[in-house]
Amino acid sequence: MTVVRLTIDNLLSVAEVSRVGNDLNKLVDSGASKLIVDLKQIIYAGSATLGMLLSLREKIGGKKGKMVLASIDSIEKLFSLSRTKSLFEIAPNANDAMILFKKV
Repeated sequence: MTVVRLTIDNLLSVAEVSRVGNDLNKLVDSGASKLIVDLKQIIYAGSATLGMLLSLREKIGGKKGKMVLASIDSIEKLFSLSRTKSLFEIAPNANDAMILFKKV
């Protein structure tokens, strides 16, 4: 299981989203199939972030893996307004996300 804690507060620019997305994709390409993405530090995120997370979810799913988002409180409205919240497995925090993996 791999836990990625994003340490930036603003994930709005396409360049920043691309950089983070590339890093996460490299993890998956190198074999990470159980991924927790901790979004606790993120205060601002937009549609590019959402697209990146959806793409990553699809990629991991295609490899029979699983991704859990943790601590989405600050950007939960993005998921609700876009009606994509139900597409993700979401945990209140990274520790609870780890428990979700142990249940499988």
